[in-house]
Amino acid sequence: MDRDDFLTQIMAGDDFGPIEAVFHEGACSATTEWDGKYVMLNNYEYSKELLHYC
Repeated sequence: MDRDDFLTQIMAGDDFGPIEAVFHEGACSATTEWDGKYVMLNNYEYSKELLHYC
């Protein structure tokens, strides 16, 4: 599921039904990325929200 779609749905209180497992493979792994806000949003904030939901 797309990151933005997931965040929108959990903020709306949508029910995903029973969840047996979560595989989080999304992150910015580019060692040449200069945009620190982008990296923090995609690598830290999103992971934090996902973990909180779980």
